Order: sequence, then C-alpha cells, then structure tokens
Amino acid sequence: MLLESNFILQAGEKKNMIRLAIIGAGNRGMEVYGKLALNYRDDVKVVSIVEPLDLKRKECARQHSVQDELCFKNYHDFFEKDKLADAVIIANHDQRHYEPAKLAILKGYDVLLEKPVAVDAAEIRELAGLSKKYPDRLFMVCHVLRYAPFFQELKKLVDGKSIGRIVNIQHNENIGYYHFVHSYVRGNWRKVSESSPLVLAKSCHDMDILLWLAGSSCKSVSAFGGVAYFNRENAPDYAAPMCKDCKEINSCPYSAYKIYLDPEVWPGNVVAPLKTREELELKLKEGPYGRCAYYCDNDTIDHMSSAIEFANGISAVFSLSAFTANISRTIKIMGTHGEIRGDMLSNQIEISVFGSKKDIIVPPVVESGHGGGDLMLFKEFVDCMKDKNRECLTTVELSLESHLMALAAEKSRITKRTVDMDEM
Repeated sequence: MLLESNFILQAGEKKNMIRLAIIGAGNRGMEVYGKLALNYRDDVKVVSIVEPLDLKRKECARQHSVQDELCFKNYHDFFEKDKLADAVIIANHDQRHYEPAKLAILKGYDVLLEKPVAVDAAEIRELAGLSKKYPDRLFMVCHVLRYAPFFQELKKLVDGKSIGRIVNIQHNENIGYYHFVHSYVRGNWRKVSESSPLVLAKSCHDMDILLWLAGSSCKSVSAFGGVAYFNRENAPDYAAPMCKDCKEINSCPYSAYKIYLDPEVWPGNVVAPLKTREELELKLKEGPYGRCAYYCDNDTIDHMSSAIEFANGISAVFSLSAFTANISRTIKIMGTHGEIRGDMLSNQIEISVFGSKKDIIVPPVVESGHGGGDLMLFKEFVDCMKDKNRECLTTVELSLESHLMALAAEKSRITKRTVDMDEM
C-alpha cells in the first residue's frame, strides 16, 4: 500500500503500517475500535485524534501515544491539513456522520463509518454516490452483525437451502431494559431531534441482516410503535427527579445506582470517562445519567414492529423492544422444508427439517462485542486496506437500502400507512 509522501514515520513505526485517524473518541471510537487497533500494533497505528471533549481526546491520545499537534477539537481543522493518515474511523454522533465522511472521501481517505451512515435519506444517497465515484477508496459501514459468527452461520444455512426456499422470517432486537434506559432515556439518543429515529440509530443493523438473509430488495414496509412507558405519567408515587433522592434507589430496576455499577466497564465508563469510582458517584449525583427514568426529556420510542415485503416474495416481521431482560437478538426463519430458530445470546441455532430430528449448531465463539462482530469487522477493514481487490461485505453502497428501509419504517409509523420503497 502506498503512503502519502508527507507522512513522517514515528519511532518504532513500520514503513507499510496502516495509519488511522479516529473522529469521535467515545465508546465506539476509543473503547471499541481504538482498543482493537491496539491489538493490531504490527499492522495498524492510530496517529491522529479528533474529539471536542478535552478529557476524551487526551485519554485517547495517551492510549495511542499520539502527538499533541495531531489532536484536534473539530474535524474541519483535521481536514484542512494535508493527509495525516491512510484512513479515518468516524464514530462521532449520528447527526455528524455525513459531513466528515464526505470530506474524508473527497480528501482521499479510506473510511470506516459507524452506523447510521447519516440521518437524512438524501445524504445517505450522496455518500453512496461518492463511493461509486471513487471506487479506489474503501468506504465500509460498521454493520458488525454481518461479521458475527452467529449470522455468518445463518447465512450459510439459508444460502445452502438447508430448509428449502425461505418463505418468511421473524426477527427480534431485544434491546434490554438497562441498555435502553442508559442510551435512549438518559443518554445521547434520547431525543430524535438530537440524534436519529430508534429504528435507524439502533436497528439499521437488523434491516441490513434481513436484506442479507432474504437475498432480495425490499418492496414495502408497514410499522407501528411509540413511547409506551418512560414518561412522567407512568412515574411511581415514590419516584424523585434524581435517583439519589428516591426511597427505592436500591430496588427500582431503572435506578442509576443499579445500572452504573462499575466505572471501568460499559455503561459505567460512558458516564465516568476517567473510570474512577469518585467520578462515577459525582456524575450520578449531578449529571443526566443520575436522573429518574420517568423524569427525563426523552421522546425516543421504546417499542416498534415492522412488517416487511421483499421483491422475491419473502415476508418478514421485525420487532424491537426496550422491555427485555437481556440484550440479544432472536430469529426464526421458516422455509418450505423446515425452520431455523436462533438465539444470539445463547449462541445456538436449532434446525428442524420437516420429518427429521432437530440439529443444534453452536457457531464459533469470538470474544468481542456484537457476538464477535466488532473484531471480525475491524479485521476485515484492515485486510481490505491491504488488498483493495478484496470484496467487502458492508460497503456504503450495500448499506443504502437497509437505511432507507429503516427510514421507511419510521415514515410508516408516523403516517400510519404502508410505505412503498419506490417512495424512498
């Protein structure tokens, strides 16, 4: 791989090492992709950080030994420089994905972009068009589920016609009550106007998986859902605006003092970036993550079901819900000669061919987030950067339709009508 002539090799750095810049040193940028980059020290080095928050920017720079002059508070300053790296990892907030992704492609960077690609359909289409215009530049979207061994195994079973021709699919995203309260009631995704609709922010992954398994384009979507529970109307009599003042602080399942137990692991490390007990306790006393789940300013929906029709005749039902005990995905695929049931949390896939015994498949275990998908996607990104002829599973062009499906589902939910994908 050719490097720009203005790159200056740092101490101990190999000539052909892949140089990365991280835009957004939050949970995904620093704690996931940044940590994975540290595992690839022989091939990858993070050489620049873009992060508006001083504390996070300095911590990410410390972890990767990035020079001060290569750390930036905003991505405009970063892109004004000559190329500082081979690729950028864009992991800032949803509404700020589009512009840095566009600037990166135009500047000649390869891109690994956290989902969603953007929050506006026109912007998503534009980025897909830019990727097509510059085919020499790798533009991957972080649809990590395609790389998870669980879904890789499901794809093999479907494509191998182990249960005949697929007729319909039932797929559930079980968000987990504590994850939902953390991210979508108290956290950064609690207000649609400041982030994106839940089905786009959280479940464009799942739309992508359904498209991949169905092996067909989508014809129409009809969806229903809303805010069922997390508002003041449903607040118990004992509730107080801050968890610290609630008499049920130790028994309420949504208590901040039950969800944020450890400042060194998620979600505690989101609340306390310094990862100290003192910082965590202070943030829960005074910050937004210490608020009662019934007294926040959230408007993000907490449940949704979508009926989906594919062009090849397959129908699917996709449901997402805050009201589950665990964070998991479950799926049932029904074919002309049998059915497949899968539970990502237990990592088991059950195949029932009609008239035969059931078989159980246990996919390989990869120790990483999203059932191993985080690690396998990052590995693929590195491999594709080394070999630009390598076929990538999650290009922005491939991701376009799943994003439009998510936006169609949200449009259907709001307008209370079936949305034909031609409209999108």
